[in-house]
Amino acid sequence: SQPASPPAPMTWRCKLSAAVIPMVVLLAVFFPVMPVFKTHLLGPPEDNMEYYWMLWWAQKVWNGHLSLGYTPLLYFPQGMWLSFHFFCLPGLVAGLGLSQLFSSAMVYNILIVGSLWATYMTTFLLMRYLTRHDIASLVGAFVFAFNPFLSSVSLHHINYTSAYMLPL
Repeated sequence: SQPASPPAPMTWRCKLSAAVIPMVVLLAVFFPVMPVFKTHLLGPPEDNMEYYWMLWWAQKVWNGHLSLGYTPLLYFPQGMWLSFHFFCLPGLVAGLGLSQLFSSAMVYNILIVGSLWATYMTTFLLMRYLTRHDIASLVGAFVFAFNPFLSSVSLHHINYTSAYMLPL
């Protein structure tokens, strides 16, 4: 059998569509909360508070001589090992950089919205590589990035919004 031919180069329209479509969808979805985007966490105060705390703890570790794997602030006086605690490492690294520019709540919200956008983009690139079809890739990325499960848990669990790692 003959080897597969390389995919045709993406047109500028396809690249622009791939970047703009998720931005428009995310702006439409999060438009009602834009007035409080800088000051309030997206979603109800549930498990997202734990991830918000982890972002705060990572900032404390970065600025001081503390351990990311242990905190004396929980279960005082003995403290708590965070070995089995969930860390969204790409989010923590991005959050550390963004925390120099924005408030903690805004950083957390940017991580959620940015993760959903990155999920769309990585899925689009994988679909484009596999199918070599622009429209199918745009639709497939939309279906994966904005599926009902991911949409329903995105405001509670930042680790689920990190689905951008799956297509990689």
